[in-house]
Amino acid sequence: MSENMPIDEIITVSEDVEKGFFYLENRQFKGPFENSQDAMQAALSQCQMTAPGECRAIYHGSVRMNHETRLREPLADMHQVESLETINDLAV
Repeated sequence: MSENMPIDEIITVSEDVEKGFFYLENRQFKGPFENSQDAMQAALSQCQMTAPGECRAIYHGSVRMNHETRLREPLADMHQVESLETINDLAV
């Protein structure tokens, strides 16, 4: 760089990204878990299933913590890997 050119500052952005298996309870991603079985076990033991949409599936992918809402937001790689029927079959 020449002496006449200003030096760019380096801006570092840190995002709290978590990757793994999650279940969705009350519109919040719970996890991460190392595998779908651990997520399923947690869903079965933790979920009250008192509201529609609770613990309908197990998901795999990444979430980012939104510090304003204090919620985990799914990123583009998030996808469903287990369905409600699988969770209910294990509960029986």
